[in-house]
Amino acid sequence: MDRTILKLTPSVSKISHPDNILLIGSCFSDTMGDKLAYYGFKTMINPFGTTYNPVSIAKLLSLALNTQTIDDQLFVENQEVNYHHDFHSKFAALNREELHQNLLQKIKQVSQALATTKFLFITLGTSLVYRHIATNSIVNNCHKLPQKLFTKEEVSIEDGVEILGKVITQLQQKYPDIQVIWTLSPVRHIKDGLIENNRSKARCALMIDQLLKKRGNHYFPSYELLMDDLRDYRYFADDLIHPNSQAIEYVWTQFMGHYFDEKTMALGQEVSQIRASLSHRPFNPASTSHKEFVSKLSVRINHIKGILPHLDF
Repeated sequence: MDRTILKLTPSVSKISHPDNILLIGSCFSDTMGDKLAYYGFKTMINPFGTTYNPVSIAKLLSLALNTQTIDDQLFVENQEVNYHHDFHSKFAALNREELHQNLLQKIKQVSQALATTKFLFITLGTSLVYRHIATNSIVNNCHKLPQKLFTKEEVSIEDGVEILGKVITQLQQKYPDIQVIWTLSPVRHIKDGLIENNRSKARCALMIDQLLKKRGNHYFPSYELLMDDLRDYRYFADDLIHPNSQAIEYVWTQFMGHYFDEKTMALGQEVSQIRASLSHRPFNPASTSHKEFVSKLSVRINHIKGILPHLDF
């Protein structure tokens, strides 16, 4: 035996192309979301930007679910650009009112998406958080402000379960058909230290374990697939922190086998093959063979678009 293999049994809950999928959380949500989108699924990927900690994830979901008021105290200006501590730095504007309107628009968009979401993926990255001293608020992003304005602390298992459990309960009461799938990001937060990172991941894992007991919750072991199954630096990028393309492909293969039936698998492969064909560079665009290739490809695209009208190749 050259390695320990994590064997997954097929999930009872199957994901298919007509399902609306929302992914929120750490950068691993971006990775899996990009894969789902590439294979033709209807996805909304981290609409609020990458979010790592359970408190901020819960706060953003609550904003979208209840359309709560944005906290005015957490707007901040840095080098003449306006940000908000509850949101990723991709939400920025030269004036506060413009930023406020952009955030309200995004909240409304996610709120509308939640109403039709079949699968909600939540990826926890860390239980270590930063608290803004002046407002006593845990923030999603410090926006490169001085460290002295914040304190670093850990979210306890009990607090994480309480705040996440509350918003998930509200979500499933409002939308009973939504299924929540938890994942734990395999990306290490080494700036906090390896020992601290391991303890942080352990707290997140235990939060998820308790949250799994709630109705309609599932777990996909992305963390275990990378850290215990592959368990080799060959599967990491040059920074030795993020998974490389080979590792992502392996996790994706396990994901497909777990959540897709044969029909969904075949449809996804056809979408993938069409995308690959579209990226093909012809030696001679005017040749008869290339014109035949384009004609056949057009037929395949029209066929798939008839099945999946949301696709835009």
